[in-house]
Amino acid sequence: MSNVFTESEIDVNVVCVRVGESAGWVAEATDACARGVGEALGVSGWRDLGAGVAWPGDADEREDLVRSHVAADRGVPLWAEGFTFGVAAKGDRFSVHLSVAAGSDDVGVRLPEHVVSLSVRQRRVGDVSSGGVDGVVGAVVRAWGPAMVSASTLPVALAEQRGNWQVVGGYRLWLADGVVSVGEVARGVGVSRVWGGVLLSVPDEWHHEQVAAAMARTRELNGWDELPH
Repeated sequence: MSNVFTESEIDVNVVCVRVGESAGWVAEATDACARGVGEALGVSGWRDLGAGVAWPGDADEREDLVRSHVAADRGVPLWAEGFTFGVAAKGDRFSVHLSVAAGSDDVGVRLPEHVVSLSVRQRRVGDVSSGGVDGVVGAVVRAWGPAMVSASTLPVALAEQRGNWQVVGGYRLWLADGVVSVGEVARGVGVSRVWGGVLLSVPDEWHHEQVAAAMARTRELNGWDELPH
């Protein structure tokens, strides 16, 4: 049975409900996220994957780089559709890939249009710690001010079969204040108020079927389905 300590990759997914973020705002949120994740996992040397350049240290240069990733149609910029890009970093124990889609004037109908995903690949399975997972989730929440953040593994995601606007599960699930109300939770699910919301967590040694079942029961107890949008 798989768990956080037996999987080579941990996926952190972020859903936001704000619209129209400027290139400067997106650049600074990305920078804050990269710095926070770097501190949590010991990774550095962030690079913009599309442009093939180092992530800039200067704020104006960061804004210009994000602006260069505006959506386009046959070379014509579509500013109302926002920016899409990816950055990556490596360390002794982890490699990290951060994908960003933000800045659209539309929140999204069937699919959320303002999303961030973070893939953490372990050089050696078992290198990740519970504190490292918490540190990554905290960095993401503080940087992006999202509605929902989940930290999970592929086996859990396959067991849950949820996504897009749906409230998902995982080993960590953070929900912003005002998004949903949190009442009773399944046995074994921890609840803490942190970073302007509620963090639900399950033991990292739980296998994927336990995680999926506990989070499904928690959704049932609270009547959660989709995020309001």
